[in-house]
Amino acid sequence: MIQLIISALYFILPVYIANMVLVYLYFKYLKNITTGPLGWPLDFGIRVGKNKRPLIGPHKRFEGLVTTSLVAIVVVAIQRWLHPYLLDISLIDYQSVNLYLLGSSLGLGSALGDAAKSLIKRLLNFPPHSAFPLLDQIDHPLGALAVSAYWFWPGWDIALTILIMTVPLVLLVNFISYKLRIKDVWW
Repeated sequence: MIQLIISALYFILPVYIANMVLVYLYFKYLKNITTGPLGWPLDFGIRVGKNKRPLIGPHKRFEGLVTTSLVAIVVVAIQRWLHPYLLDISLIDYQSVNLYLLGSSLGLGSALGDAAKSLIKRLLNFPPHSAFPLLDQIDHPLGALAVSAYWFWPGWDIALTILIMTVPLVLLVNFISYKLRIKDVWW
C-alpha cells in the first residue's frame, strides 16, 4: 500500500510542482500580464447567457498553459535524471519516455482540468472564486490523467490513489499558501 502511494505521488509530482510554481509566479509576477498572447484569457473573452458572463473567466489565461507545461517538462527531466536511483517507485521508464510529450501533456492537462472546472462552475452559476468542494482539489490531476492517458495510463489503482490523496494534500498546501498570503482563499 505504501509503495502504491509513493509511486502515485512520484508519477503526479510534475503536476503538483507545476501548479505550486504557477501560483507563486502569478502572485509575484504574472498577475499584471494583460497584453499579448500570454495574457489572453483561454475563453478569448467570450461571454454567454442573459447576463453575458465570461465562459471560463479572465483568470484562466494562456500563461497558465505555458507555465504548467514548461515546469512539468523540467520536473519530468529531473525524474529522468533520477530514474536509475528510483526504479522501485517509477511507474514508467523515464529513460525511454519522451519527456517533452509526457511533461507537456501532464502540464497542459492540469491547466485544462482547472479550466474545465471553471466552466462547470459557470454553467452551474457559481460566483467567481467560490468554493466547489472536491472538484476544487482534484481538477488539476484529473485533467492531467485524462490528457496523458493517451500516452501513458497508470492504471485505475494509481489514478484513484492520486485523486484520493490529492484532496488532503491540496487542502493543506492551499491553507499554508493562504496563511502566507500567497493565495486569496484557503481552498
